[in-house]
Amino acid sequence: MLIATQTAGADDPGTATLVGEEMLVQDISLSTIDCDPSRVSTVSYSASGIATGPYPGPFTVQGMVTIEPQTQPGPRTGTVEGPLQSLSETFTINSALGTVTGTKSLPPTGATPSDIGSCQHVTGFATGPITDASGTVVDVFSEPVYDAIVQQPSGTFHVTGDASISFTELDLDGMCMLVQCHFRQAAFDQSFLTSTSTQCDENENGQGNQDPGCQGQEGGR
Repeated sequence: MLIATQTAGADDPGTATLVGEEMLVQDISLSTIDCDPSRVSTVSYSASGIATGPYPGPFTVQGMVTIEPQTQPGPRTGTVEGPLQSLSETFTINSALGTVTGTKSLPPTGATPSDIGSCQHVTGFATGPITDASGTVVDVFSEPVYDAIVQQPSGTFHVTGDASISFTELDLDGMCMLVQCHFRQAAFDQSFLTSTSTQCDENENGQGNQDPGCQGQEGGR
């Protein structure tokens, strides 16, 4: 069994790490926005772009968060926020250095103070160039855990660790300089903070690694 720590890199053929990998794009698609601060709210999201870091290349992400009743002041004036009840996400990075597929979720112990969401339909809202606006405002911040498989020329690795997620979308109609206008601002950013990897490939005795994250990978090779 081969264990990689945060010091490993994609250029080390015997290891795999996602530390420093970032998926950043100035857009996001929210396919479900079921928001009501008085109850559990649901937001489904997807994003795509070019990842940077140890495995640079195109990425796609799909996920969903649920937010508990929002009773605390939010990140923007006139908004409220609440703790995340759940987060589930799948992601893929297709890099020339390897293919990364995985999932993200809240830590097994549940949401921390860093896992918060703000999701509401607003009226009379003001931000940036727009005033007296109505529409939706969504902000989500989380520090989930991830579980991934990295397939690269030197082998297949099961990689786990901590990550950070933030995404936002403001979709508003209102007044800009005394003229009616539509204002949309969106961004998506995910980073991988820590990384531990286990090589899944068979050893010289023909035995595969018994790490549960490797099971099912070996049969397909």
